Amino acid sequence: MNNLNMSRIIYQKTVCYTDRDVIQKKETTKLQSNTAENNLLKELNEHQAIVLRKIKNVTKDEQKSNKNHHEILRIKYKNTMKLSQDLSNLTRTHQGSHYDLLQTGTRLIDERTKIIFYNRESLTDINTLKLILKKWL
Repeated sequence: MNNLNMSRIIYQKTVCYTDRDVIQKKETTKLQSNTAENNLLKELNEHQAIVLRKIKNVTKDEQKSNKNHHEILRIKYKNTMKLSQDLSNLTRTHQGSHYDLLQTGTRLIDERTKIIFYNRESLTDINTLKLILKKWL
């Protein structure tokens, strides 16, 4: 064999070897990136599950507090409606003194303002209030 043929064979072997090595490195890198990606996805899914659990817990607590809130409002509105009825009865029949009218009217105003401030503190919107009124009155 002459030198030229020998150098060709050596060149071909090194090229084949380097190609195989490059392909193997690419596969290893691909596997590593897939594992990293899978780990990241797994971590994100775990985080998402934790967040969803927290949201579920919050909504359960919120539902309980809303239920209590609606019950309190229903009682307050019942009181207000009773006072309104008393006031209209007093004025319609002209029974009782001005003092009675004044007392009943003042209590009615107090009850209504309590409801308004109660709603502001608990941030209940008007639509919810209307729904409660339709449901309970």
